[in-house]
Amino acid sequence: MLSVIGKSFALPAGATRVDEKNYEEITIPVTKQAPRRISEKTIMIDQMDTLCSTTFKAYTSLNRIQSIVYPVAYETNENILMCAPTGAVSRYY
Repeated sequence: MLSVIGKSFALPAGATRVDEKNYEEITIPVTKQAPRRISEKTIMIDQMDTLCSTTFKAYTSLNRIQSIVYPVAYETNENILMCAPTGAVSRYY
């Protein structure tokens, strides 16, 4: 396939593409969950400061992606760019 700027790209294996009259639908199958790194740890809500823990009071811990980005996202002034479709990570937790 070609993008609008003329670069070629390919869909992942198992993906399907349907051209409809007013839109294009691409379905990409769920990939296997990556194995946990040794350095990964789940952030427990009761370990957070009051400001942050009250935001998540209905939960006991952050999910995997939230736990991975928490140290940079909450404890530093570093910029981050995180892209994840709504609910994309919740199916594993």
